[in-house]
Amino acid sequence: MTKLKGLLLTEGMHGMISQVEGLAKALDLDFTHEKIELSSFWKLVPPSLTPVKDFVFKNKIDQNFNIVISCGRKSVIPSIFLKKKFGNKIMNIHIQDPKVSLNNFDYVIAPEHDGLTGSNVLTSKGAIHYLRHKELDENENYLKDRVKKDKLVALIVGGQNKYYNYYKLLCFSYNFSKSWYASLPSAFKSNSFSKNRLATASKRASCQSNSGHMVLRSSLAPISWIKAPNE
Repeated sequence: MTKLKGLLLTEGMHGMISQVEGLAKALDLDFTHEKIELSSFWKLVPPSLTPVKDFVFKNKIDQNFNIVISCGRKSVIPSIFLKKKFGNKIMNIHIQDPKVSLNNFDYVIAPEHDGLTGSNVLTSKGAIHYLRHKELDENENYLKDRVKKDKLVALIVGGQNKYYNYYKLLCFSYNFSKSWYASLPSAFKSNSFSKNRLATASKRASCQSNSGHMVLRSSLAPISWIKAPNE
């Protein structure tokens, strides 16, 4: 049986790609990614005030698709434009609150904590993602030699985005991490837990300079530092 074709619209950030690709895999789609680029002026305008016209975005979308899955502010207008252009020939699904009328989409998927409601709204427990049991099973031994007990505390360190400058926050990260660690119960900081404290960087943090990582590693010195298998 031929698979339905999916068009995934994002700004190219890994967190968004993870969500649209996760849904596409769950729907068993044959999908392609399209990184949306808005025209200069329209980057500054919220979707609710943006006209649904193709001059708003630079992309020339000519793929054959059945389902559009979008995530992020920049992909809202392209998704609505494609729905208006093709009508019932396609289905469009937006992940996260689009900040426009929900009627522009066939479905909207949002985490429960967003408090978004509507007849076409589906809620999720946190952000959806592309990991499947197969990948988890294939990598189940990755941390076995690092985890010696049943209980585990993990810390994921994020990176720079449009709201936060990674380098300006290095000193803050250092001080916060030290105070955060100091606030933990003494039992947790004991040597008996030494194999059960793990820290890793998000994909946005992993692209930063070694000096940045050294600061974070220093601030998290009592905690084991690990890298993802593909880094």
